[in-house]
Amino acid sequence: MNLDEFTSWKGHPTTKAVFDAIRELVYEGQVELGMTAGIDAVADRYKVGKINGLETILYLTLDDISSEGDTDD
Repeated sequence: MNLDEFTSWKGHPTTKAVFDAIRELVYEGQVELGMTAGIDAVADRYKVGKINGLETILYLTLDDISSEGDTDD
C-alpha cells in the first residue's frame, strides 16, 4: 500500500464510519471502566486491553501497515 492508497482508504466514507464506530466503542469502554474499576482486577485488565486494541486500530499509520509485509499489494 502506498501513501495515496492509504490516504484514500482513510478518507473513504466506509472507513470513516467504521472508525466512528470504533471511537464510540472506545468511549463506552472508558466510561464503563471508569464506573467499575477496582471491582474486579481481571475484568479491568480485559477492558483496558480492549480499549488499547481499539485505539491501535484508530491510530494506524502507513508505516504500521507497510511493516507487516509487502507494500505493493
